[in-house]
Amino acid sequence: MRGLSLFFSFLLVPCICAHASDMALYVGHPNTDEWYDELTMLEDASNIVNTLKHLFREIRKFNDDQLEEFKAWARANMSDGELDIIWLNGCMPSVLYPNPNVKPDCSLAEEWLDNGNMFINVGDWFGYCTYETGERGAENGPEGAANILDLPAEVIIFSPGDQMKITPTGKSYMPSIEDFVTDRPINLSQVQYPWTVAAIFGSTSGTEDVNKASLADPVVIYNTQTRGYVAFINQSTKWIDRGRATIEFINNWVMRGQKTVSIEVEQRVSKGRSFSAAINVEDINDLAGFQLDIAFDPAILEAVGVEEGTLLSGSGGTLWLESSVDNDAGVITGIVCAKTGQGGVDGSGTLVTITFTAIDIGESYISLQNIKLSDSSGAAIAATPSYCSVTVFPCWDVNKDGRVDIFDLVLVGQHFGEDVTIPLDPNPDANDDGKVDVFDLVLVGQHFGEVYLSATPSRDIWSFNAKYLPVLIAMRNIMEDNPSSDPGFLTTKRLLHKLIFNARIAKTEVFQNYPNPFNPETWIPYQLAEDSEVNIRIYSMTGQLIRLLELGCKEAGLYLTRGAAAHWDGRTDAGERVFSGVYFYNVQAGDYNATKKMTVAQ
Repeated sequence: MRGLSLFFSFLLVPCICAHASDMALYVGHPNTDEWYDELTMLEDASNIVNTLKHLFREIRKFNDDQLEEFKAWARANMSDGELDIIWLNGCMPSVLYPNPNVKPDCSLAEEWLDNGNMFINVGDWFGYCTYETGERGAENGPEGAANILDLPAEVIIFSPGDQMKITPTGKSYMPSIEDFVTDRPINLSQVQYPWTVAAIFGSTSGTEDVNKASLADPVVIYNTQTRGYVAFINQSTKWIDRGRATIEFINNWVMRGQKTVSIEVEQRVSKGRSFSAAINVEDINDLAGFQLDIAFDPAILEAVGVEEGTLLSGSGGTLWLESSVDNDAGVITGIVCAKTGQGGVDGSGTLVTITFTAIDIGESYISLQNIKLSDSSGAAIAATPSYCSVTVFPCWDVNKDGRVDIFDLVLVGQHFGEDVTIPLDPNPDANDDGKVDVFDLVLVGQHFGEVYLSATPSRDIWSFNAKYLPVLIAMRNIMEDNPSSDPGFLTTKRLLHKLIFNARIAKTEVFQNYPNPFNPETWIPYQLAEDSEVNIRIYSMTGQLIRLLELGCKEAGLYLTRGAAAHWDGRTDAGERVFSGVYFYNVQAGDYNATKKMTVAQ
């Protein structure tokens, strides 16, 4: 039980980390108005370079006379697939983000993060101003950080005199820092998707729990989409040893190999249906235990079950503790599992599986918080938290594209009459009764044209490829044969009629007769791309002409319904009823000529 006791006694610290190959330090004029003395800044930068140069392929310093060179360095390194670092002295060079907010979007600073790199900012407010001319330039203000990060301006706040208590994470990874007063803390409540809090080294409460710590410094945030990082260290006029703190942060936190704890979930689910979210880890070594919390959107999702995964349990005995589910707050806390016995587990697998029910429509999320992984000695294993977006669609949006339109009707039509015994995606069984039938068609028809996502591209719902006409015609005929006076049925009948009537006709074409087989009569639907003389000849199996239907000159359009399609009463030109068997109908309309087969039933 030694590994088990170590797991619970050791304070586990989650962190995001990866190998950084190149680093640049901006050593231009800092804000010397109490924020950073220039001589101290230069000494700190030199200490960082001399101490860490063995860790990087290249580590360089750039001053205000080298801004264009700095810009070229950033462009050359930002998209090399490696985690590179830019250290800022509390000022944002204009070559990275032109002041005052001249380029709020697509700045080089934003591109740097979008390519999965890191900023470390010490001293003054990240992105706020520049002193590169030796004097304070036009300010970006709070909007500088907001534009670079695409977060609310309140993500950094002016709050002088806030006491930061060093968290267990801070004591472990940055042992030189002690409690200090900050002036520009990070407002954790404003760290929003796709950003998440990766590590809290100091907070007002001294806790690293994002649900309890309101303001933080030092702190690291992580973009779950771009894999970019920003570390805020001592944004204060009350200095700590920023050089040493940076060295400890890079040595102890950045340079430790990362393990990504991911959420695997179906990204598009239907309202009223349950789905599973698997919490997975890949290529881990000597895992002996873990604990984590989960946050989710309670307005759209409801947690209904938490089950232990197979990664630890598959290797022997485990201690699995019951977690607490609060669907009102949207949190699951205290998910804890520890391997019993000696040693840990190597490999990839599932830590825990959460079952959710989608209770409403909309864009939602599931995120991991307070992740702690331990090896068999009780030491922390660095872990990357992740965030997963989940979009819940109504069941009648069959293809889950955020709009109910022709494509949803066609999917129902293509599977019409089928039994659904296993989950399908897309699922044409809109009402979940195990069969694709007229009730699914009506459900889609009742909601035709509705849009459920703000980002859904606009398009003409009445315009579609004519290749879908046969399916629509078949659905229309089924509805015509249904005598129901239910408003939903009547709405769907009118909808199908309108779709068929408004279809853009790209070419002349004849379709399969209906009903088929038939007795005694049938209808032959067709469409004309241009005005044409239409004749239909009906032949027996031996090739004998038995009936000629001279329809005359018809205008371009659709002739699909029983009131418009060609009608054959099952008789010859002499008025005799034909025998049962296979017959052929040949349609000539201008230059168009096509033959199809039909069957007369007994």
